[in-house]
Amino acid sequence: MSSSTERVASSGGSSEEEHLRAEIYRLQQQVHELSRPKPAEDSVAAPEKSGYLFKWQDRSIGWGGTKWGLRYVRLENGRLSYYRTHEERSPRYVLTLKDCAVRDDGSKVNRRRNVNKKPSSEDDV
Repeated sequence: MSSSTERVASSGGSSEEEHLRAEIYRLQQQVHELSRPKPAEDSVAAPEKSGYLFKWQDRSIGWGGTKWGLRYVRLENGRLSYYRTHEERSPRYVLTLKDCAVRDDGSKVNRRRNVNKKPSSEDDV
């Protein structure tokens, strides 16, 4: 009798062990599914924008001329391209934004145009 009791106990133990192994396998599969990167259709589409911006020019423009030049800029397919005007077909420069990060440096005062300056009472006169 003791041998049949041992068999029942061992068979009961093995079914519980099988159940635990199956549960561990199921959880491992779930972790694997959750850790995989999401497909491209779930990701956010890259923004597409265009318009005019001021570009800093490295070289001084003789006799105290401005160092800021107006440029037409186009952002599409992860590339930032700039042109002299919107009519140009070929970009002057293309910057690939892959693996780039955006950092907010806060608001900066534009001394030439005073766009961030609040008008004082003297300016109103």
